[in-house]
Amino acid sequence: MKPKLIFIIVLFVVVSCNMGNDEFYVKLTEAQKQLIPYKLGQTVSFTDSMGIIFYASVIEDTTFWSFEIQDHEPPFYKVHTQHRVVRLTSDTNNFKLDLSIIAGSFYIGVFYSENFIFLININKKGEFYNQDPNGLYCFYYHKSMEINNKIYYDVEEQVITSYYEENGIWSLVNTKLLYNKNYGILQLEYKDKVLFMINN
Repeated sequence: MKPKLIFIIVLFVVVSCNMGNDEFYVKLTEAQKQLIPYKLGQTVSFTDSMGIIFYASVIEDTTFWSFEIQDHEPPFYKVHTQHRVVRLTSDTNNFKLDLSIIAGSFYIGVFYSENFIFLININKKGEFYNQDPNGLYCFYYHKSMEINNKIYYDVEEQVITSYYEENGIWSLVNTKLLYNKNYGILQLEYKDKVLFMINN
């Protein structure tokens, strides 16, 4: 057998052994899934900044899998990850709210009208925890809080401070999100102004 052919065969055997057939599945726990309380077909009532009540419908509640091949260095393997995505919309004021949770990522992503993005930290047990390793957000826990004349319990508050430019002048502004397990989004504020809050 020629040396070149021997080298090719040996290389093929080495690569084949390193590829392996390992596949790993990272599932959402039931506790994690329940952190987003909205269900398909549900209608949620909110009050906007003008005090006008509007209704948002849950038009999507999807659970699906994605996968990624870990091939940076051997042994190579495939990781399957479970996702849940929920979307609420309203025809009256172009309201759009997306919530997502990904197994193994330990946060709930909240996207409002493509302008505001929040990451609510959770742990494997499906519990909130008020810690941001990057120091980008401030988290607060409230045992109870009054919102729109009703008392809500176990409220998570997240505040993002960012720079805002208007007429050539830069200033620091806060964006605040209030959330809990039973009702989801309770209130969203921007520049000390309530954009919308739950109406129950």
